[in-house]
Amino acid sequence: MAGGEVVVETFDSQVLRGNPLRDPTKRDVAIYLPPRYDSTKRYPAAYGIVGYTGTGKMLLGVDPLGEDLKSKLDRLVQTGKMGPMIVPLVDCFTRVGGNQYINSSATGRYDDYLRKELVPFVESKYRVSRRGIWGKSSGGYGSIVQGMLHPDTWSALADHSGDALFEFCYIMDFPKALAAFRRHGGPAKWLRWYWREPNRRRAEMEPVLNTIGMAAHYSPNPRSREFGAHGPCTGSSSTGTFDMSMKSSKTPIPTSTTGTT
Repeated sequence: MAGGEVVVETFDSQVLRGNPLRDPTKRDVAIYLPPRYDSTKRYPAAYGIVGYTGTGKMLLGVDPLGEDLKSKLDRLVQTGKMGPMIVPLVDCFTRVGGNQYINSSATGRYDDYLRKELVPFVESKYRVSRRGIWGKSSGGYGSIVQGMLHPDTWSALADHSGDALFEFCYIMDFPKALAAFRRHGGPAKWLRWYWREPNRRRAEMEPVLNTIGMAAHYSPNPRSREFGAHGPCTGSSSTGTFDMSMKSSKTPIPTSTTGTT
């Protein structure tokens, strides 16, 4: 049996227009179609969302020592371990390093973008019977939040090592982030410097970017001059206090649960 096919569609969002980070509204969504895809039939769809610093098409990367996602899906379908399905891989990347798949005044309305725009767009082109959502790390967190908040949209979810225990897993990043903010004159100036750097995957950058990203998603403050969010510490090098309690008000998931990021 021949393998499946990956098609790339482009969608221009109305919801993301005017987003505070000036991130692009026109984005690609890569869509896996199963072997022998028949456009007259309906298939279940499993929407894939990614971890922090990632985007949908990265899931299709070729690994010479492993099995890329398309090959894995082909194998599972061809061996009968999985029924044929459609797998859209979405792009919700932002200038603060990624997404938590919620609406925030500091990043944009990505919950609405995902459910109210991308799902109808994909399903206007491909016949879907029912849908689920899956992801790892921040994608796992986003999947369980989406499934719990919007059971009318999602019939199933898969949370692989989703973010949890926020009060502990992110606190260790705060001293490193504060030191970087002091060197650069605050979070906003650090972020501008970061995007001028040619290599933005250096290990020392990760805790700083992660701190900015979590603040933007969970402690938005439109009055703040520092990328529209509260920072993690008080003082001249950041604005306000990082409000971890915001997570509880935005999602149905307790912050003190075991898990990995």
